[in-house]
Amino acid sequence: MFKRIVNSIVMILAIIGSVAAQPTWLASLSIETTNLNNTLYFGGSPTATDLFDVGLDSLAPPAPPSNYYAYLQIADPNFSNLSQDIRAWTSPYNGSIDWTLVVTNAEGIETTISWDSGELPAQGSFTIGGVGSINMRTQSSIVFTGNQILTVQYR
Repeated sequence: MFKRIVNSIVMILAIIGSVAAQPTWLASLSIETTNLNNTLYFGGSPTATDLFDVGLDSLAPPAPPSNYYAYLQIADPNFSNLSQDIRAWTSPYNGSIDWTLVVTNAEGIETTISWDSGELPAQGSFTIGGVGSINMRTQSSIVFTGNQILTVQYR
């Protein structure tokens, strides 16, 4: 009897530990110009800057300053951060999500956006569109000039 109780407790602790240990993911987008190096983060981690965290983020970022600026915003008008929270997202996430990356006040400025495909969850596809359609698993950067609205798509 005692052995069964101990085994049950060990099993419960193992289940609790595996649930608590499920990792969330965080991917970075490095935005570089001649005079600026900025990093934005998207994903299931509470430290992401992707505007999906209930009670932490909002649907619209603050107004950009008058100089070069890049920020992530929600692209899907049907997405509600009041009903969907991806802070505990573990791969694969059941659904499609679009993140919009806005680069503004960039007239005449060449921008390089780079990422590490190893930071993306193993399942699902990630593409970045707006300057072509790029598979984020096989390419690690894009370069463009001027203002752009890019979309990172998870399917």
